[in-house]
Amino acid sequence: MAPLLDQLSPTQQAVDTYLAHSLDMNRDFPGMDAPDASSWPAASVSQGPASAGREGGWEQAISELLASLASSQLQQLGACLEQFFQMLKVVGVLLGPRAAAGTVHALLLRTAALLGHRLRDTVDLPALLAAAPEAAQSRLAAAAGACDAWRRGYLATRAELEAGGQTGRWEHDRAALFAGTDHAAGACRRLAGALAGVHGVLGLLGADLESVAGAGLDRLAGLRAEARAALGALRDAALAAPPGDFLDPGSAGRWDQCLASLEAAGKSLAAGAQDLLDTSLTRCPGAADGARLLGKLLRDRHAGVALLRHVPEKVTDLVQTFAAEIRVAEREADRWCEGGAGNRTPYPGLSALTSTLLRVSATRSRLEEAATAIQASGEALTPEDQGVMAACAALVQRLALAEVDIWRDWVERAEREVGTAMRQPLLVQPPQEAASGWPLARIKLPELSDHVQAAQQARCLGIAVPPFLRGAALALPLMLEAGRRLQALLQQLAESRRKLRSPERLLLQPALEKVRLALLPGTQHMHWGSLSLDAFISSVQKAIAAFTCTAKAVACAASEMRRALRALPRETDWPGEGTDTGSRVIDHAATNAGLGGSVRRGEEAAVAAAHSLQATLVRIEEGVLGTSTGSARSMAAYYEHWERRLQDALADCAISWIEGLTSRLSGSCDDTGRTIHVQMELQPQQGLGPLLAWQPRPSLVTEQLSALVTRRAALGAAVVRWIPGTCTPCHTQPLVTHHEDLMHDPGIFAATASFSVLLQGMERTAEQILEQWTAMLTGSQAELTPSSDQPAFTFQLEAKSGKKHPSHEIEALTRFKIDLARIPQTQIADGVRMDATPVLALLEAAADWALAMSAW
Repeated sequence: MAPLLDQLSPTQQAVDTYLAHSLDMNRDFPGMDAPDASSWPAASVSQGPASAGREGGWEQAISELLASLASSQLQQLGACLEQFFQMLKVVGVLLGPRAAAGTVHALLLRTAALLGHRLRDTVDLPALLAAAPEAAQSRLAAAAGACDAWRRGYLATRAELEAGGQTGRWEHDRAALFAGTDHAAGACRRLAGALAGVHGVLGLLGADLESVAGAGLDRLAGLRAEARAALGALRDAALAAPPGDFLDPGSAGRWDQCLASLEAAGKSLAAGAQDLLDTSLTRCPGAADGARLLGKLLRDRHAGVALLRHVPEKVTDLVQTFAAEIRVAEREADRWCEGGAGNRTPYPGLSALTSTLLRVSATRSRLEEAATAIQASGEALTPEDQGVMAACAALVQRLALAEVDIWRDWVERAEREVGTAMRQPLLVQPPQEAASGWPLARIKLPELSDHVQAAQQARCLGIAVPPFLRGAALALPLMLEAGRRLQALLQQLAESRRKLRSPERLLLQPALEKVRLALLPGTQHMHWGSLSLDAFISSVQKAIAAFTCTAKAVACAASEMRRALRALPRETDWPGEGTDTGSRVIDHAATNAGLGGSVRRGEEAAVAAAHSLQATLVRIEEGVLGTSTGSARSMAAYYEHWERRLQDALADCAISWIEGLTSRLSGSCDDTGRTIHVQMELQPQQGLGPLLAWQPRPSLVTEQLSALVTRRAALGAAVVRWIPGTCTPCHTQPLVTHHEDLMHDPGIFAATASFSVLLQGMERTAEQILEQWTAMLTGSQAELTPSSDQPAFTFQLEAKSGKKHPSHEIEALTRFKIDLARIPQTQIADGVRMDATPVLALLEAAADWALAMSAW
């Protein structure tokens, strides 16, 4: 064997070099660990004559290579097979043609079996359907490629060996070697084609089609459901089959039916998608949307082009739609160029400038996007279409210039307005306020917020903001805070003024003048950029605080004086009023005493109210002027005002009291009416019959009531007048009071006149009742005579014709009693209760006595 080895020395060196290189290549593929040599079957190794000196060298290399083939990824199988066929050439050289034939054939069969197992292991159909479409296509292509590499490697090795002349015809059982791999390659390619058809249509029916599908949304959803159902049927079949069954030639019939169903579903989906896409292209809301959809379909050469019909016509229609959009955009551009940033209603929350810039930019972007999409569709444009695209390019350029012009014009205007606003006074006094004499300044905060907001929004759009607007943005919060402080102070001032009445406003005019002087700089030379703004606000705050404090004290004091005047007694006090035993019928003495006390208390209250007003006015003088003289010249009008208020209150008290008395006596107040009780009596006359009279006399009652009313009307006599221009009482003799003024008061005059009419009616009614009684007694058939023999009676009743016959006397007395029964015992008229009960009782007793005596 040594000579043979020596003879093959150069060849063996080449083999050793190749084996080392092959082993290095194996290390480049992960997972290719060399298996144990014992895993090879005995028939796989043939002992050639040249193997004694190199036992195990090529066998080890083949073992490692086939082990790598059994564990490689699909993408690595082609490289492993290429190395395998290179190794077969080496084996042929080492063993010789005759000795290597059996070994090579065994290795080929073994490798074909390993490749089939590896394909069935890696092409797992459930996992393949669960993967992304791109990953599934890549795996199927790799599997088919490995099968192609197996056949290609065999044919290339055969051609090389036969061409070298070292062997005869190099041929092995192709049916055994390639039946499984050819079936696997065909199945993978068919499955890849079927999946590509379904996945391609499903990809075209994505979310971007929903915006343009319009009324075809239901059809779109149906196509998606149909595609998912077809894929689901294949997945269910794969899950029900054993692992690797898809590439098993024995299961070809069953999987052929599944693939045929999937291919049919793809064709059905393609037909439905074709109609939907045609409809969607005609319903696109704009040229940009249509161009994007068309470009997507044209780029997807597998499904898009096959589904599109009449592509040139569709491109032409799309360009015509785009031309209409360009005409609309040109009219919009004309308005923007003419009106600038303020010709359209701004978007909510955005300034007019930002809204206009966004509209211009959006229009320009929409046109550019549509033009780009149309040009990217890959279709040739007609000259007319190219003209439309040129018009679009010109309009886009115009819009870009319009954006610059709108921004520049706005900046120039904003600079003028901001500068003017910053130079204006802080405060302004409206003309109507100046005419009213009340110098209430109102804040004039420059309208910087809109400019600052527009500048900030423009900055967010990437536009460079000029320095003056950046400065305004920094100053705006400080100005707003100062404006809020000033506004709060002015509102406080206005509220204090609102609570004051006219007399107090006049009184506090000097104090308000101090506030006006503090505000004066803000209406003249102070502006929002002044450095002394904080000091100005502090001085205004101090002046308004002082005025507010004084105004509050004066308003409280004035309210106190008004309460004192309202507290003067105006109601009529009756005896027993306010108690459970109080009666509506009061005797004359109690009435006189009760009303007299009411008048006296009214006089005392009037004097106390005058003293209270004097003390309060002195306190106001002390708070406003810092003096307590009661005779400050600046308060003369205020003193006079409150003395008039005092006199008006006295008059009102007198009128209310008199009117209340009139109402009660006249019975016009149902729940408070009062009556004075008088009683009828029989008074003897010397030598004559008895005389009917009232006790007390109505004239006496009216005289006393009239005197009380006159005293109440003269309530002002109890209050001394003030020295003119002061609140100090005048003590000259005789004392000057409010009596004369009140006696000439029309209200008091009317009230006393009404009461006099009531008293006159009272006296007249009493006289009429007496006349009725006298007439009754005079015209009756019985008469009263002085009693001479009847000690129980002062008078006795005798029938005028009773002495002629006793029966006539009884008849006359009986008629007298009947007449008595017809007369009411009491009558109420004009506040007086006239009671005839005692006289009636006396006459009835006398009549009964006379009847008894006549019967006896």
